[in-house]
Amino acid sequence: MMITRTIETYKATAVKLSFQDGQPHADVLGTAEFTGTHATKADARKALKVAGVDVPRGTEVTIETVKSEVYGVDMDEFMKIAVPVERKAKGDAADDQE
Repeated sequence: MMITRTIETYKATAVKLSFQDGQPHADVLGTAEFTGTHATKADARKALKVAGVDVPRGTEVTIETVKSEVYGVDMDEFMKIAVPVERKAKGDAADDQE
């Protein structure tokens, strides 16, 4: 049996929206790539900040998926290297509600 996890690479773009001569205008302030299992605007803003992009309030931040890869490891190997992050005993309240 194999345990799998999808890791995605995202591209965050910071865009300053404005009007010039009555026309909408978009200035790209910068971009940054980051990886994870999901992406939020907060994740994108953090990645942009780490990349040295100033993201002032009111800046539009977009997120685009660039690449998606599925990683896997055999269950026996996983159990050798994994660290428990949560333990539940059979009969815990959460199990009783299912």
